[in-house]
Amino acid sequence: MPDKKVKKGRIVNLSVSLGPERIVVPALSGLEFNKAKQIIDRLGLAVGDIDTIYSDSIGEGKVIQTVPEPETEVKKGDAIKIILSRGILLKIPNLVGLKIDSAKVIIKNLNLILGSITEVEGTGEKGTIIVQNPQPDQLVNKGDTINLMVVK
Repeated sequence: MPDKKVKKGRIVNLSVSLGPERIVVPALSGLEFNKAKQIIDRLGLAVGDIDTIYSDSIGEGKVIQTVPEPETEVKKGDAIKIILSRGILLKIPNLVGLKIDSAKVIIKNLNLILGSITEVEGTGEKGTIIVQNPQPDQLVNKGDTINLMVVK
């Protein structure tokens, strides 16, 4: 007990603390949030802030990154910030030159929405796409709209 008086010459046993228990942040990238939370809880850590961003490779609701990063030592009870994916960004394919029916299938399969289809004078077969917006290779999110111009 602290501040306890003892007689001179008595043996006093001391325990020296090694400090708070240190835990290595695990690699959680690609895991569903609930699984990542279970691991964090099991290690004696806490879930801190949760942010969401779009990803180019990790599906919606999965961990993209933690702060601090994996392999970092933290104290037991420390909070780990989790960054979750809002979904995968898609690259718009080049639809120019395709017939409108083919483009509709591609747009649907990418979980995008077909917006306006404007018929304009142009060279080529009727119903062939000559302009698209957004342009090919632009990044979009699932559910975004694509507008087309086709030969009248």
